[in-house]
Amino acid sequence: MHTNLEACLRLGMPAEDLGPLFPSVDEPRRYTAQAQLRFQHRLLAAAEAGVPLEPLLAKIQEGHTKGVSEQAMEQACVRMEEHLRAAHRIMTQARLDGVAPAEDPRQERRMTCEMAQQLWRGMPEKELDHLREQARLRLRDGSCSLEDLTAAAEAATRLHEEGLSAERATRVVGEALRQGYHAQQMQQLRLMVQARHQHRGPIEDFVDDMERCLGDGMGAGEMYQHMWQHGWMGPGDMQSPGGPRHIDDIGGGGPGHHGGSGDDDHHGSQGSGSQGNGQNSGQGSGQGGGGGR
Repeated sequence: MHTNLEACLRLGMPAEDLGPLFPSVDEPRRYTAQAQLRFQHRLLAAAEAGVPLEPLLAKIQEGHTKGVSEQAMEQACVRMEEHLRAAHRIMTQARLDGVAPAEDPRQERRMTCEMAQQLWRGMPEKELDHLREQARLRLRDGSCSLEDLTAAAEAATRLHEEGLSAERATRVVGEALRQGYHAQQMQQLRLMVQARHQHRGPIEDFVDDMERCLGDGMGAGEMYQHMWQHGWMGPGDMQSPGGPRHIDDIGGGGPGHHGGSGDDDHHGSQGSGSQGNGQNSGQGSGQGGGGGR
């Protein structure tokens, strides 16, 4: 244990986070020495593989605080370590594909942790690989970053948690990613899903409408406008993610549109959607059973 403690400290793990793994002599032990050694070896093996350790340490701390049984604690650690290794693999492969890395390595570690959380929340690894593949396809026509990929995973997971199959959730979000949606637009997609949840509407019909919007080449702002017009959100939802701007100010062009409202108008190079295209779609596509409730 002394050897393991020295190794953990050399790796920069905060001493205060290691308490549950290395209890003092006079402290009552919640777990057996054998279990603590297994936790320590798992942590050091993960560090050697280059994966972020914060989520694993957090799980150990949480289990210790809540008095989780030794068996349940080991199961949680195994599961989290597997998710972290899978997330690390996906992000590493995305970089090899040409997806732009984060400027700060700490940012990239944070995004890997977020990707692992999507796995923890129930998104299958193969579906996150599908998003990575869509990011790779997008590189043929424009840039894509790990931040965009991470935000897409969050949006897809939220759709899955709302009752949509994981496969369809990553299909629709993957199409948005391929068309050029950046992290900010992915956040808008997630907020649309959240607003729909608040107002209650069939998730399948909601996604049907989203897919029609993507098929018409709409940007996220234009899609938001369409969804609001077709009854998926209430008046209080008619604002941008960052504050009380009216949705018209977000920027509504489809992929390739270069209007005047920040990043939302610069999210891809495919297609030729326009404001007029979005308005026509708004008048027609929701009437066939997409948004009307």
